[in-house]
Amino acid sequence: MGRKGLEIVDVENAIKQLQREGQSVTTRAIRDITKTGSYLTITKYRKEIEQEQNNEKEEIQEKIEELKNEIKSLKIYILDKIKIIKEEEKKRKKVNENKTILQKIIDDIQENVLLPKKEQKPNAFFAEKYGIKSKEVKSVKKLLLM
Repeated sequence: MGRKGLEIVDVENAIKQLQREGQSVTTRAIRDITKTGSYLTITKYRKEIEQEQNNEKEEIQEKIEELKNEIKSLKIYILDKIKIIKEEEKKRKKVNENKTILQKIIDDIQENVLLPKKEQKPNAFFAEKYGIKSKEVKSVKKLLLM
């Protein structure tokens, strides 16, 4: 029966073994492990394996760059969304503050303008408290009583 010829997988396995053992990957070291194949064939296969590994490394590096760019885009998108959410929260807070102020004004109008006590001058009280003229208080009162 004839001797089995050297295949690229034999060279690849020998390279992995040398790397695991922390030895230099040389054609001679590969030949010592495989016990077969010419130096020319081993060198040819070795170069093919190295080229394939380099191609894989380049592909991986390209994918890494793509992922970095995608992460950068997502970061910008998320930061923009956070900014929008914060602005909306500020608006909601301002609306709630305005609601509170308006409710206080309505309560004051009901207490001091629409249902005044006899000794109070409601128009003067309201005008002083909110910094508006007495005539405007009368106008507001008329509108509310309509």
